[in-house]
Amino acid sequence: MTASTDPAPLPHADPAQEALWQRLQAYRFGDADDALPVFVRRVAKDARVSLTVAARAVEEYRRFCFLACSGGGGEDVTPSALIDQVWHTHLTDTRE
Repeated sequence: MTASTDPAPLPHADPAQEALWQRLQAYRFGDADDALPVFVRRVAKDARVSLTVAARAVEEYRRFCFLACSGGGGEDVTPSALIDQVWHTHLTDTRE
């Protein structure tokens, strides 16, 4: 598994938003070469979903983080239950 190469989620992202999106896309959930697949497996186990669903959820989590950090108009964003589980798994990763 590698970091996603999705374009910026906003078609008219400003330079700061673009930089944030690039950092989120490059983030591997650890320093080890297999950090991303290991994290996806943890998400799958914790959320009791398939690896495919977990991998998609991790990518959606990146989008959620982007929205939460660059929300603009002061609006709160709320994750779905699955993305909240990814967030919880990430928060409990004491190395990261």
